Amino acid sequence: MVDLSPVVSAALYAADNLERWAKVEEAECVPEAEGIKEKLSELLGSGEGVKGAGTEEHSKPQKTTIHKQPKGLVVNISPWNYPIILSLSPLVGAIAAGCTAILKPSEHTPIVAALFAELFPKFLDPDAYAVVNGGVEETGCLLGMKFDHIFFTGSTHVGRIVAAAAAKQLTTVTLELGGKSPVFVDAAHTDLDIAARRILWGRQVCAGQVCVSPDYVLVPRAQQDAFVDAVKRAYGEFWPGGAIDDKGLATDGNGKTTDGNGKTAGRDGKATDRNGETTGRPGSTLSGLHPTARNRVHGLVRDTQGEVIVGGLDANAQGSVTTPAIVTTPTIVTAPTIVRDVGLGDALMKGYVDRAETCPSLLISLIPHSEIFGPILPIVPVDDASPSFANGNDPSPSCANGDASLDDNGDCVSAAIRIINSHPAPLVIYVFTEREGVKERFLHSTRSGTLVLNDCLQQLAVYEMPFGGVGESGSGAWFGKHTFDTFTERRRVRARG
Repeated sequence: MVDLSPVVSAALYAADNLERWAKVEEAECVPEAEGIKEKLSELLGSGEGVKGAGTEEHSKPQKTTIHKQPKGLVVNISPWNYPIILSLSPLVGAIAAGCTAILKPSEHTPIVAALFAELFPKFLDPDAYAVVNGGVEETGCLLGMKFDHIFFTGSTHVGRIVAAAAAKQLTTVTLELGGKSPVFVDAAHTDLDIAARRILWGRQVCAGQVCVSPDYVLVPRAQQDAFVDAVKRAYGEFWPGGAIDDKGLATDGNGKTTDGNGKTAGRDGKATDRNGETTGRPGSTLSGLHPTARNRVHGLVRDTQGEVIVGGLDANAQGSVTTPAIVTTPTIVTAPTIVRDVGLGDALMKGYVDRAETCPSLLISLIPHSEIFGPILPIVPVDDASPSFANGNDPSPSCANGDASLDDNGDCVSAAIRIINSHPAPLVIYVFTEREGVKERFLHSTRSGTLVLNDCLQQLAVYEMPFGGVGESGSGAWFGKHTFDTFTERRRVRARG
């Protein structure tokens, strides 16, 4: 339902509003500009022998309108984490705008991709809409073609490749990328239990495989213990019977085995992957991960220097937290994992695995500041105990570096902002605080696609708000009318009587 219902909602929303979205707009004449327009008309119409030099010609009515026209042939290259919604929801906007479209689903969701290839010609005009399946080679061939718009959702690394290919063709592009979306908890000025529940819930949705999932939590060191206790309580509420059963399979929190989508599994207790296929064995996170991504997540937990306080890697499927060497066979389960005392130079903050030799087949991404994209929540303490964190290895970044804007009560807001600004601009920044001054500082001193106050992920439910990143987290935006606008050209028409 998580991957299906938003598509239905998007289609119904577009159908209900399409006439209003596509309506011709009449440009508003600004009173202050009337004098400028008159002068310009006089200049353009003046001179001996120039038609329109007379007063009668100047007095004729003039009208400026903006018409909505489809961009043309577009392509949507979608990812594996939400293979239905991220394939079909942008397509809704493209169809509403009147575009023809090609969908390139992820090769990591082959069953969903095959289903699209089967259903598209049955329900859509095959001369206007097509599915292209395949891997890197097929995607590269598509990017070598001329499109009128490219819509891509995926990693920043691949986003650069897509952007470069679009630039060669002078093609407009929407990039929905990612990045490390941070959380700042103003612990002395917010309800820690509410904050912990909302943050943990946001992190466990789709096992952390959401582009706007909270990636790490900044909390004043003096309140780290209190926040950790609140997170433990929330963890116990969410999974009172444990997140992993004795067979190493995901549970619904009451000890009942679930499939890869959070539904209770059948009587045989077998879990399923993201394509709905039965795995019948442990080896995935709470929702299905393809092996490369799963091994990467395992490597991050293995390499962290922080303290795992709940969850972790379980090689024995008996609930004990272990940190074995990474393996290629799916025998290790990653439960929702909370890690405290995480330093800025930690593997969880870098987002990549350092030691490729432990798994020769693992495709290691050495992209700095990569998002975790898994069910791991690092807690980074911030205080004024150390003089500097410029080397990136200090586990307790300082609030006292001579910054005149520091809070006089030492709550580390400035240090948290500096940490966030040391990373590329993320899709979203989450801030939990009741202080208006802190909210204003994050609004005016940080940069992100979205700023969310005292909540997590719920911004995705606001269809009227454009969704998108900035800088390395993406360009362009979509959702609702903004998806229609993404695939629409605004053609200007100037008419004179």
